[in-house]
Amino acid sequence: FFLLFWCFREGHTLLGDGSPLTRSLPMGQRFHPYQPLTFLVHHGFYTLTSGLFAALDSREAARATVALSSALAGALFVPIAWALAAEVARALTPDPAETSAQSRVVVPIVFLILLAQGYVQLYFGYVENYTLSALMTAAYLLASLRYLRGASPLALPGVALMLAIGLDLSCVLLAPTFLLRVGVGFASRGRRRRTVRDLAITGLAGMGISALMASVEPGYGLAVAAYRVILQAL
Repeated sequence: FFLLFWCFREGHTLLGDGSPLTRSLPMGQRFHPYQPLTFLVHHGFYTLTSGLFAALDSREAARATVALSSALAGALFVPIAWALAAEVARALTPDPAETSAQSRVVVPIVFLILLAQGYVQLYFGYVENYTLSALMTAAYLLASLRYLRGASPLALPGVALMLAIGLDLSCVLLAPTFLLRVGVGFASRGRRRRTVRDLAITGLAGMGISALMASVEPGYGLAVAAYRVILQAL
């Protein structure tokens, strides 16, 4: 899948954030208030891999490094999509005796549906800021489904949500779905202590991301910035 995404990658930067990214990365920009962690990752990846494209001018090298990270994110998205399809198949099969037979049918179908959506173009070398947040959103959904059936702790979707928000502040709109998971945890007497522990881990992850961004851009606060995004959306 990585080779597929890379060989058939987009050959332009006409849409989205392509032009700003190709201009700003060679100039050393590594922060954006709405995509703080994404820009830091782009900058680090550009620093690490721009030597692979030394024959190109700086803007083309920046485009190539972002495209490479896009294809790599796509390669990571594919197994997550397969796991999501397996979770859907499991939810549709209440009888464990039917699980394997139905999974052989449902999992490939749901997997193909997930890969047939328009957002998948982000992984075809698309020079954009939303590629990484789309990947982390998929990871959050997978961790959430696993938590709801008792297969993983609440900390996994919590940390995934904090990373998704750090990558793009618009992901703060996923917060109500996380509150639903918290409600499920507190509704079960056997889960309450673990829910408190996992909420503490989630909070520490959010504080860590906020501290990292404040070290890059002094005075920046992730919570305040996310709150402003909510006000802007409303």
